[in-house]
Amino acid sequence: MRADWILEEVSGDEKFPYRLTVERGGRRILEVRTQVRWPGAGTQAFCLRERSPDYGRQAGNEIERVTVRAIERAGPRMSLVLDRPTQKRCDFLLLQKSGREQIFWRTELATKQRRPRVKLGARGLFAGLTIQIDVRERNAYRFGTVATEVRPLPAGDYGVLDVDGGLVASVERKTLSNFLGELGNLPSLHARLLELEQVPHRALVVEARLSDLMKPDKCKPYGPDFVMKCLAAIQARHPGLPITFCDNRKIAQEWTLRFLAAAWQQVSAGRRRPQLELPLAAVAPERDVDRARASLGRAFSVGNVAQVLGLRTNAAKACLQAWLAEGIVVPATPGPRPRKFTWRDTPVRG
Repeated sequence: MRADWILEEVSGDEKFPYRLTVERGGRRILEVRTQVRWPGAGTQAFCLRERSPDYGRQAGNEIERVTVRAIERAGPRMSLVLDRPTQKRCDFLLLQKSGREQIFWRTELATKQRRPRVKLGARGLFAGLTIQIDVRERNAYRFGTVATEVRPLPAGDYGVLDVDGGLVASVERKTLSNFLGELGNLPSLHARLLELEQVPHRALVVEARLSDLMKPDKCKPYGPDFVMKCLAAIQARHPGLPITFCDNRKIAQEWTLRFLAAAWQQVSAGRRRPQLELPLAAVAPERDVDRARASLGRAFSVGNVAQVLGLRTNAAKACLQAWLAEGIVVPATPGPRPRKFTWRDTPVRG
């Protein structure tokens, strides 16, 4: 929907002589009084909200009208991008202090020059976060004190769910050998990445440096030219999927944790809605079902499945639930329950 940036000069107010309006679809989403046409370098302008009703709105002389290319609202911050070569990016901070509204207009240069007063840290970043680990993931990452759960995921190896059980963030992890092995079957890799692209927040992390793909001794059995060609084809076919190269497993693990935490915070703030729902049951590998059936017969339980397949309790429970939901395993029919002893069974003395 088209949006317009309208700057007018209004007489009668020497301190706030300009009125700035952002209209979209015939509706004013922002209308403020300001002192300047555009904030100076390294400064921010204080604004007052225009509260005049439509029938008593004072007419002004229009100075400029520009098309707005993008509008984004994140908490108290409203970011705008105008369709012109210069002076095109700015932010409006809509704050509430002591019950009164305060609006500050900042440009891109002022945001860059501003320095935070505190050091950035991870305190509170992981509060309430629970990371989901796919049951098929081997040698999974360890995220310290962050809570984790093992369950089947429709896409990726690590994910985050919202309150409705929707998968809102997912990370596909590849080691260098895994990534090179996937290049031998590109159609299958494209299919999995296409499924990963349906998640609102997604990423592919590779435990290797990008320069390693150009070294003949590290990209065997392929040559650097073929590997780089495949990498370019993957990125061109999936432009919405970021690919991150990390030097080693430790860095990839830390990056995955930070990415999932940041995505979870954005979803918790209500910025995006989940697009891919977690299925009630995921298809378990047939080889695991056959191995469990050969060893257990019909005595399927969480403990037995965990012992035979070498899984954790949560992973075994998820597999058993998936098998039951898909009809792969039929629960055994319980036998007749033993009759309870009651007072009627007590012999009566005559």
